[in-house]
Amino acid sequence: MSSVSAPNDAVEAELRAGREPSYEVGKRDAELIARFASGERVPVVKSRARAYPNLPSSAPSTLAFYEAFIELVSGKHVVDAGTGAGAGARILCRHFAQVSGLDNDARALEFARKYAPHAHFLQADLCHGSPLDQADAALMVDVLGHVVRPTAALRTLRACLLPGGKLLVAEPKAHASQRLTTPARRAFSKAALGQLLLRSGFEVEEIVCGGATFIALVARRSDDPLVDALVEAFQHAERGQLDAARAEFARAERSPRPEVLLEVRLGQAEIAFASNDGDGAARHFFEANELGLQDGRGLGGLARIALATNQLEDARSLATDALRFDPTDAEATTTLALAVEQLTQAEALHAWRLAGNLAPDDAEVATGLARVSAQQQNYAFAIQVFERLRSYETPLSLEFHVTLGWLLLADGRRNDAKVEVRYASALSPDHPAVLELSEAASAPSD
Repeated sequence: MSSVSAPNDAVEAELRAGREPSYEVGKRDAELIARFASGERVPVVKSRARAYPNLPSSAPSTLAFYEAFIELVSGKHVVDAGTGAGAGARILCRHFAQVSGLDNDARALEFARKYAPHAHFLQADLCHGSPLDQADAALMVDVLGHVVRPTAALRTLRACLLPGGKLLVAEPKAHASQRLTTPARRAFSKAALGQLLLRSGFEVEEIVCGGATFIALVARRSDDPLVDALVEAFQHAERGQLDAARAEFARAERSPRPEVLLEVRLGQAEIAFASNDGDGAARHFFEANELGLQDGRGLGGLARIALATNQLEDARSLATDALRFDPTDAEATTTLALAVEQLTQAEALHAWRLAGNLAPDDAEVATGLARVSAQQQNYAFAIQVFERLRSYETPLSLEFHVTLGWLLLADGRRNDAKVEVRYASALSPDHPAVLELSEAASAPSD
């Protein structure tokens, strides 16, 4: 139970008085103006990014998770990470003495401050640290699927919590046929979400929801020093500090817990693979496979090694076996698509479509899907794949602009191809591929 046994009277009075906004059309596309009873007006954008109260959109309602959270934790200070419009924070204010909402969107926070005035809102990017600490509990609802680096966001949130602090994470459930809408980059299987939490220093205590659309888990900040070592090891590995990562993995492998040892072996395998130590990577992936009898990531790693050594049939077989454990493993699906493309063109498009469903923001996946589409002269679809990748607003490579430029030319869109030439020229004006594309785009049309 929460530390406040009865709803907060001040908040209840405000709810009874009514603070529900109305909406009117704004001046820009997709922009609306929220008008509050006080007369204050705040611009909002209807999109998949966040749900606004009483405003239908493609963003799912997540308020039921906030209601459930109240009965699952105790404490005075609760953090709502990725608070968005503040609707969840307003629910929390009824039961907790201090509610802090974090979000990187200044416009959403402007709305939240008016909709939930009893909460304290701060603008922060969870992937780059937080101004908060010493919180008793936290929520992260429909957030991890949107951020570029989910482990970094979870580590930030871990630093906000007191030892043993509870965290509720709720994310859309992954399906191989899913169609994610920007800014959603990924969805999760139950196993994948639990693995991510452990690598970030949390230990799952309870599955709150494992239904058809969402997965919700309650975890606590681990107080196990060997889990701390695991977290440090992966953080060093992300930074390219491989020697430091090896040292922390060596410390973490003293753990007697199979789930920790499994992550250690997988981490050691990744370091070996990145260091071109194929034998070491294979050994660790085999060990991971022996530890994780219900986990296909070891097999997925062996599939990548087989692919790298051009053992295409083995790569396809191993990746297929890995996907029997988790059909939504994006890495194994990508490995399978790469192998299938080289073995049989007839199945390549289907394999790459599945990979694109699971990782729409991955440049390698988008390139593979566009490549096999172009080979079938379906240039329009290949262009659509690249434009979808662009919508994630992540830095794009020279190869992206050059490839998209050639696709646009093939589809007869010369002026659009010239735009890609300008983008590519800004990155590397004298690159041969840029010069070749520029000449083709400027050549007189037949």
